[in-house]
Amino acid sequence: MPSARLLPLLGALLCLAATPSSAQWTLKQIVFNGKTPWSQQDLEAATGLKPGQHLTSDAVKAAASKLSATGDFDDIQASVNGPAAAIDVIFKVKPNDPARRYNAVNFVNFPWWSPQELTALVHQTVPLFDGTLPEAGDQQDAVTTALQQILLTKQITATITNDIVHPGIGHPKRTLSYRIQSPDIRFSSIDIQGVSPAMAPALTKLTTTFTGRAYNENALDLLLAPWRNTGYLDASLTDLRREITSTTGRIQVQVSAKLAEGEPYHVVSLTFAGSPLVTPEQFAAGQKLHPGDVAGMKSLRESLATIDDAYRSQGYMDVSIDTAPALTPPPTRSLTPSPSSPAINTASEPST
Repeated sequence: MPSARLLPLLGALLCLAATPSSAQWTLKQIVFNGKTPWSQQDLEAATGLKPGQHLTSDAVKAAASKLSATGDFDDIQASVNGPAAAIDVIFKVKPNDPARRYNAVNFVNFPWWSPQELTALVHQTVPLFDGTLPEAGDQQDAVTTALQQILLTKQITATITNDIVHPGIGHPKRTLSYRIQSPDIRFSSIDIQGVSPAMAPALTKLTTTFTGRAYNENALDLLLAPWRNTGYLDASLTDLRREITSTTGRIQVQVSAKLAEGEPYHVVSLTFAGSPLVTPEQFAAGQKLHPGDVAGMKSLRESLATIDDAYRSQGYMDVSIDTAPALTPPPTRSLTPSPSSPAINTASEPST
């Protein structure tokens, strides 16, 4: 039985004792020991190794260093086992702490693709990108490079930046947002069909505000704010279309969609079990929603401000509140949050 040769990973450096770096092996298979969220195919792609290729100990070291550089792992150990003509490369891996990741990635102004389509395209060249990214490592830059290459398929040479959006009421995930800084991308027009006469003035005000301004994918959801704030929690845009035209130094986006309003919801109850910083009584005193009220999202966020303010004042800058509403469909038309919600993310730590 051939003995395994251990390549301990120290930082990003590997050392293969008593094995010449020029020794030639033929790779039989790549083995990953350790539970990870990634598939075998994606992990193999991230190493740059392929079964059947000829490699040396230096190539194995480079593959392990490549994995380490992603920032996706807290620990990596590499070893090889088997005869030179059919060697197994074995990586013992430990994924990094989820608390040290951006648990959402947002593509702000890439109107040629839906966020889901763009995530899939980036994944093709950044195999460990799954819609989240580590805080450290080279993956953030790898995504930027991938986006630039994807845009070149549209004959667009782009400058891309990213910034952090911290959790808050209404967006509980810590997000890394990618944005095209240049060329300039703007709304040219927004046309939403199927709007009831009573809601038309509020929508017209929003579409007038957005027209001519910088394109932002999140703005399409903001168009639904008048409905969400008046209890139409199922309101959605369907048949969403983006027509894109280019002029010198500027890209114009014409948006059209149909609106499905749904039915308004009313509150049955809004409860909070309490936390070290906020008692149920304190929460109840700050509520803006009461049983029987229209279930408006603006009022709900205002009701949660008591909890948010209490934690942020104590340094919990990544606190998030999950209301987890349960919607009972018409004809009851009610909104009943789960008994434990809104819940504080206790994984948040005070930050100085």
